[in-house]
Amino acid sequence: MKIVIAGGGTAGWLSALFISKIYPEFQVELVESSKIGVIGTGEGSTGLLNDVLTNRIWNFGCNLDDFLKTTKSTPKLGIEFSNWGVDDFISPIDGSIGSGRSPDTLTLYSIANNLPSYIISMQGLRGVNMMTQFNDRHNIKNSINGGAYHFDGQLVSQYFKSICDTVKIHDDKIVSFKQRPNGSISTLVCENTVIDNIDFIIDCLGFNSIFNKELKTDFLDFSKNLPVNTAIPFQMENNDLTNTIPFTKSRAMDYGWMWQIPVGKRYGCGYVFNSDLISPEDAVIEVEKTLHRKITPIKTIKFTSGYLRNLWRNNVVAIGLSSGFLEPLQATAIHTVIAHLSMLCFDFLNHDSEQVQNYPGKDLYNQRAGQYYHDFADFINLHYQTPREDTEFWRYMKNESATDFVKNILSVCKARIPTHHDFNKYNFAAGASLWNPTIHALGIITSETAKKQLDFCQKKFYSDVKSTLERHITLVESEDLISIEEFYNTYSKYY
Repeated sequence: MKIVIAGGGTAGWLSALFISKIYPEFQVELVESSKIGVIGTGEGSTGLLNDVLTNRIWNFGCNLDDFLKTTKSTPKLGIEFSNWGVDDFISPIDGSIGSGRSPDTLTLYSIANNLPSYIISMQGLRGVNMMTQFNDRHNIKNSINGGAYHFDGQLVSQYFKSICDTVKIHDDKIVSFKQRPNGSISTLVCENTVIDNIDFIIDCLGFNSIFNKELKTDFLDFSKNLPVNTAIPFQMENNDLTNTIPFTKSRAMDYGWMWQIPVGKRYGCGYVFNSDLISPEDAVIEVEKTLHRKITPIKTIKFTSGYLRNLWRNNVVAIGLSSGFLEPLQATAIHTVIAHLSMLCFDFLNHDSEQVQNYPGKDLYNQRAGQYYHDFADFINLHYQTPREDTEFWRYMKNESATDFVKNILSVCKARIPTHHDFNKYNFAAGASLWNPTIHALGIITSETAKKQLDFCQKKFYSDVKSTLERHITLVESEDLISIEEFYNTYSKYY
């Protein structure tokens, strides 16, 4: 079977990695143009990327040590939120260790006793103690203790490209395509070449995909719930590497929020905002006042949060920005790419070239793939349910932006903490383990409510909550892990 990946970047080369390694008998080709620039300002992942890099999903041939050296990666153990209308808090990458219980009594205990949300996670507690997720000083690729990464996105795509040794590369730009009578695409016409006899296409061309323009499909717009629509990325130097906290920083601004991601010897930064309420020029002024320094914006990026209703049309599957986009508050972009590729490769692709050209199960794929966007949109929207109402943006977010699912969760929280039974269950979903630390930090559940539920649970089910938390803290603080200082002393020479 001949599969062509249209577009490079992280989505394109992850697609090439999955297809070429899982199906080595397929003929895999990739079209990307070296004339099209890539923004390498700094990105973050969820823990799912670690499952690729440590070859848990499949034996991809990845080497974690090589990845860290070549992508300017730094440890990411969570997200530090500040200025969101509540006390600063950390959203740990792994969430609560008590989420498997129903209910999560560790979160209840921490709410009832006014403890920080990170204290009931592994990665959050490690990060606060300025430790990494790595424990093997002699062979870091064997240090599999979870966690995630900050990195230069352009270098990440180059790393995956370097291990896709069987993929044929076309340095070219697609200008048109030809279809068979059944609607499937047989030929890609590029500026300098023609690629024909195509069985299947993975579209990673991004926001301006030619397939999205020509193969019409509805776009499900999430702007009502996620109204930020513009980003201005910029960079700052990092002059204190060994004291760099292993968290993405997310600071709420007047009309959105600002990220700060440690990448190599710099920070990749940006302001994500609603341009209906503030101009890009005034957004730059707001950033400069906040940081007390001048910045140089790289560019202005316009976007709409949402996704294609039909991600699989004819013999084309959209992956990455071609399929949709959500504001990057919880770094769900690469996570969604990996989730979609895992589902495509393990549940849907087969060796029948004629069937895959007009696959009968694509409606099920579209439904399952779209669920990630819906559920992550709900999770991101939760973060905006704060007491903050000092600008038109925050008044809208507090009073009018909540999704239907978030409204239901907020109602549940008046009586109890959500459990894993309240969330959709499927591979790589965001469930109670991630929702509850944010619910905790935003004060959505009162200490009185938590105490009542905790008292009941301790009488009926779990009497060991305090001792469980104490053992957890002792365990994490006694781990022999590589410190942040050790990490940078080892890897900064590659930056």
